[in-house]
Amino acid sequence: MRTLLVGFVLVFIGCLSVLADDSFDDVQILERDVARIKKTGDLRGGEKLMKVVVRFRDADVMIAGNDYRYGYLIVIPYSAIGSMIYSDIEGRLPDQLHRAAPLYQENFDGQDQRWFAMQYESGGQTEDVLLMLAKETDEAFLKALAGRLKKEVVRYTDGVPRLGDDVLFRDCRVFKTVSDDQGKSETDDYACMVMMRADAFQFIGQDKDYQEHFVVPYASVRGLFYEHAKQTSYMGRMPGISAFRKEKHWFVIEGEGTTALVLAPEIVADFREVAQAKTNISINAYGGRGASELPVSVLPDVLGVGAPDETVIEILMSAKSIRCLLGPGTRALWSDGKLDRNSDARYGDGASELIFDAIDLQKQTAILHTRETKTAVRVVASEMGLTFLAVDDATSVTTVFARSDGQLVCVHSHHVAGASPQASQFYGVAEVVDKQ
Repeated sequence: MRTLLVGFVLVFIGCLSVLADDSFDDVQILERDVARIKKTGDLRGGEKLMKVVVRFRDADVMIAGNDYRYGYLIVIPYSAIGSMIYSDIEGRLPDQLHRAAPLYQENFDGQDQRWFAMQYESGGQTEDVLLMLAKETDEAFLKALAGRLKKEVVRYTDGVPRLGDDVLFRDCRVFKTVSDDQGKSETDDYACMVMMRADAFQFIGQDKDYQEHFVVPYASVRGLFYEHAKQTSYMGRMPGISAFRKEKHWFVIEGEGTTALVLAPEIVADFREVAQAKTNISINAYGGRGASELPVSVLPDVLGVGAPDETVIEILMSAKSIRCLLGPGTRALWSDGKLDRNSDARYGDGASELIFDAIDLQKQTAILHTRETKTAVRVVASEMGLTFLAVDDATSVTTVFARSDGQLVCVHSHHVAGASPQASQFYGVAEVVDKQ
């Protein structure tokens, strides 16, 4: 007991120089040694997850028990390490996809499995260790390892090989049109993962009825489109699908064919940012339309979608593209010197949109898209939000306000001079569709 205590003291002292970023106490080891397992009080002796601390030191990696029932210590010199595999398996996958993934463990089926396997030489024999990493720190774990050991970790996500620069997105659904035995076409949506590789989008079906893999090379992409609507403007090409009750985040890729996706709200901003960077193609916020002509009754209360750790003003000030959806307002004109005011006016005789693109706050410039027209405008930032000013044959002023409740609202004023001056002001909501 004294020797064991001294050993742990020496280990503790030797680890004081380890950086906090290189130490992980939320890791578990899959122990298969029957004798060790029974000493924890589990007399069944079956494989068991036990808490450990993993520290990446100057010359070795140390794995120490983090449970009073499990005090074993493993020290592996970096020079002894051979192959390393990391396999991230999400619990919601169908059984057949689970079983096809490397390092899949049947006893943990239905759970998220983030396994890190390492083979190493010890005493002339090949040993292995299997660790379960935490969702919150798995990437930090792999980064710390890479900083200490210049060897490749073979990575898989849901059984799909993942290279260093690949960026993956779960929580996507892809729409596919199929024909039944009678030749009748029907469209349905299926769970999928999107892997953005160095030169192509890769789509991996993750539905028990749809497990197809297909690739869209970036070189074949002619356009990227984003829409926040009940149905995408491409829906007409999809038999068997009618309008949805709730608005969805549509992302459409036009290449040799059309690939329509629905994205979960929490991944929209990152998905768009990465897609634009990988393809070097600007995202068209109109989708396949010139502009929306939604009835005012469907004007939503809130459009804005941002990262949960950003304030609404931070989201607004980082905007590269903003979409304003306008509805009710007031229109006035002076005909024959008399004021004629309509307080029941609607923008464009129905809710319609303005898009401010290419926003540059340093240069105070932006481009206003209205229907098929593009106009250079000036943009000014203030504590209340962003104001866009256009002065040409007419003057327009649009302010997007950042409200404390997280909502983006907008006010659009339009002034036309001449023999019969006209003025109008309309109100609506806004969303940041692209960030710097």
